[in-house]
Amino acid sequence: MKIHWCYKGIAEQAGFSDADAETIVTRSGIRSNWLRANPGLAADAANIDAQDRLSDAALDDHVNAYGAVAHDTPYISLSAGCHEYRNPYQAPNPITALRTAVGFATNRGSTSGYIFRCWAVTAPQPAPEVLGVADEIRDINLFADFYQYHHEGEITAKIVVPRRHIQLVTKIDRFGVPIAAAWSNGSAATLRNAHFVEPSTVANLLETI
Repeated sequence: MKIHWCYKGIAEQAGFSDADAETIVTRSGIRSNWLRANPGLAADAANIDAQDRLSDAALDDHVNAYGAVAHDTPYISLSAGCHEYRNPYQAPNPITALRTAVGFATNRGSTSGYIFRCWAVTAPQPAPEVLGVADEIRDINLFADFYQYHHEGEITAKIVVPRRHIQLVTKIDRFGVPIAAAWSNGSAATLRNAHFVEPSTVANLLETI
């Protein structure tokens, strides 16, 4: 298993405001669009139905045909950045996770938005049907069919990114500059999660007895 720091960008829009960004950090975590589209399901039914949606084909649709499944995909796109190799005789081009997240948060410079910093655990092999671990889509040795989106440095979480995995959210303007938001505890660009759990708690390191 590997632990990745990631960023997630979400644009400010009619259905997503400062209050919604705060709810993600303090209550709900980052929910998949499938969960958002099925808010009335009881917890047991949601747990069963959500896991039934996880498959090789569903992950392929999420990456390669997102427009067709955006409303109810069970997967969540995060970015951990990547190195893009365009020419074997030139150094790779680093594309940072933050740069990718800002692009999504601002709709490529057309609106303000929110940047979430979080962590995810990935499996060493493709595991699109396994809840609890994310897939490292950016690894083209594992996911060669997704190469056209390699530049996004994607880590794909499933169903929900727990709120305790989310360190903070920052509001930015359309140029990517932090701006004050209307949080419940005041106005500032960044809201930190008081209940955040450091990823070191799940590292495979044991202290001596």
